[in-house]
Amino acid sequence: EFETEWELQEADRLVNLVQQSFPQQAPKIVDANNENDDNSVLKGPTTKITDEEAVIKARKRRKKLLRNLKQIGKLKDLETTGKTLNEEQTLKVSKEEEWLMELESLEHNLQ
Repeated sequence: EFETEWELQEADRLVNLVQQSFPQQAPKIVDANNENDDNSVLKGPTTKITDEEAVIKARKRRKKLLRNLKQIGKLKDLETTGKTLNEEQTLKVSKEEEWLMELESLEHNLQ
């Protein structure tokens, strides 16, 4: 569900933009898990925006990724001051590159 009228209008605008961008055929989706696809440009999870619900999910995922990346920055700062990170914190820091690629893909598909 949309929280505001603006979100509904923005979702409609984005869906129309995607539909107008690809009138004859649907965009090719790169399967990040398919290691045999050497022609793929993106390596990592990708997002396909097909309807309003997908736009909402993509925005929520983007917000979560931004929050996690901000936490990683704070964890790295703690690490540079000499604090030892626990296993869970170290795992989060190790996912930074993966999350950055996913965020880039989301932002690309939300434009």
